[in-house]
Amino acid sequence: MVGLRSNRAGLFMQDDFKVSSRLTLNFGARYDIMPYGEETYDRLATFDPATRTMLLAGKTTSRRLRETDYRDLAPRAGLAFAANKSTVIRAGYGVGYIDPVGAAGVLNSMQFNIPFYFRDNITQFPFLAPQYTLSSRLPALTVPSPSAPTGDQRYLVPGDRNQYSQTWSFNVQHAWNASLLLDVGYVGTSGNRLLFTSNINSARRARPIPRYAAHSAERSAKIRAFSNSAHSTYHGLQAKLEQRLSRGVFFLAGYTWSKSIDNQSTGTDDSAANGQSPQNPLNPSADRGVSSFDRAHRFSEVLCGRCRS
Repeated sequence: MVGLRSNRAGLFMQDDFKVSSRLTLNFGARYDIMPYGEETYDRLATFDPATRTMLLAGKTTSRRLRETDYRDLAPRAGLAFAANKSTVIRAGYGVGYIDPVGAAGVLNSMQFNIPFYFRDNITQFPFLAPQYTLSSRLPALTVPSPSAPTGDQRYLVPGDRNQYSQTWSFNVQHAWNASLLLDVGYVGTSGNRLLFTSNINSARRARPIPRYAAHSAERSAKIRAFSNSAHSTYHGLQAKLEQRLSRGVFFLAGYTWSKSIDNQSTGTDDSAANGQSPQNPLNPSADRGVSSFDRAHRFSEVLCGRCRS
């Protein structure tokens, strides 16, 4: 258990401008300061590839491990245009930043580094004389020094800025009559500086970390780097048909035809240092493809009624 804490500050402004009886514009902006959290007792650490040592929060590096991003300014704009009495056209664009503490929980996994976390195992082969028995004491667990770490470690890139997304949309809404409404639109999203994990001590690298290439145990150890360098795109055609029936009953049908593409679909990690990594750490762009959660076609139908007492 760790006690992460962090402050948040934000400003938001938005207003509508009625250009004419048919056209309305909307403009806004949001500014957020969202620093990485600090641990109550500084029980966080990160691997330093330059010195091949562990940097300890509040001692050999900052308490937050990562620099605060002060450039999270997110503008947005939209419009609504009444083409005629039955048709309305809407369009919009916006930027949104992702809270680094509430997103993938990367900072929380920094507790699973030496000297605050270490794991070891004892293997006994069958059909051989047991090295250890239940009545004997197990060998003492010796935690490696932060100045000479071994085994799997994590590295949080200190200068990365916060993740953000861009979203844009365009849709046309047409009322065929007083009870039948059709809405057809396009939605696009670009995910930028998303969480990306990579083993920087991979054997496929031309020059793995020197200290971790000296012995076989270190050669197989993972140095998992967390950087905000992944990217995703989404494009979707969305259609909705709403039919209002009598007595408060209405029928709603929706259809989405979309495609999601990225080079990191999960972007998460756990205490076992697992997670999605690129097939080739020297060429992460080769992993760009259809997202693991992509669904090209989605249909939905809803029949809803309201009961009167």
